[in-house]
Amino acid sequence: MSRIAYAVLLTFITTAVNATPMMATTSDVTNSLTDGVVTRLSMAGPLFNGTERIFNGGDPWSMIKGEKNEAKRYVNIDGEKFGYKAELAGLQVGYDHAIGNYRLGVSLLGETGDIKSIGEPFKTDSDFYGASLYGTWTGKRVNVIADISYVAGRNEVSFLNSGVADVDTSSISTGLRFETSFYAKGISFVPYYGVRFTRVESDDLEKNSFDDVQYWQFPVGVNAGYEFTCRAGWKTRFQVDTSVVPTAGTRKTYTNGVSYRIMDSLQYRFKAGLNTSRGAHAFGLNYETAFAAHGRFNQALVANYQFMY
Repeated sequence: MSRIAYAVLLTFITTAVNATPMMATTSDVTNSLTDGVVTRLSMAGPLFNGTERIFNGGDPWSMIKGEKNEAKRYVNIDGEKFGYKAELAGLQVGYDHAIGNYRLGVSLLGETGDIKSIGEPFKTDSDFYGASLYGTWTGKRVNVIADISYVAGRNEVSFLNSGVADVDTSSISTGLRFETSFYAKGISFVPYYGVRFTRVESDDLEKNSFDDVQYWQFPVGVNAGYEFTCRAGWKTRFQVDTSVVPTAGTRKTYTNGVSYRIMDSLQYRFKAGLNTSRGAHAFGLNYETAFAAHGRFNQALVANYQFMY
């Protein structure tokens, strides 16, 4: 390959390296949106007392989120590895209402922050906006959660010595989650499994166009918690949640003959935290982490408030 051809190829690669972390971060924000809905509706949450749902009114809820996500090796070109770090903060709110065995609701999410490269000088200022329509059906010892969610990203990419570009990203996602609940030796367990389809796409960046990413996730896990009631009447639950998330489908985007990884084939997730409630009010604080191959490591701290009647 001539020096001129190599320089042209390197320019395309450098631009693509700048763009693909925005698609991966859009995917992470989608997970944040849908995880918020699950936290609201799960049998491990304050809407339930063991296997029975005990609140059947119309309920608002909110969550404050801080996230730090990174992937150190999402592409390897001629032995040179590229990575990124994303730091985001935002607010998710929702409202739902119970109708018989069903609960229907809507949730909105806004997050803002920046994405910085590892190994390539660029920075992206990003704003993400999401909406989710969700519902749940509760039967005897069974809870089924469904949602359809959309996320839009507005990204301003700053290149070193080459100006600024605006790139829009988006995702649409839909999923089902099945839960049950039981007690063993004073510990409450909520095993679950699910299926989720997500599609992520991006605008062109300069002369680079990016293939859409479409993948299926199959999370399997269990939430375990120890519950007790304080003298003041606060019902408190210490909980841990572990899961594995196999992923199939198109996990990479392609441009100019080079592939860039957006998702891994297998991800491990862990959550630990405290939830407490009294009467119509519930508060929670949880630390969440996820990791996979290629140096991917995500962290989040989530504080939530729920009103119930």
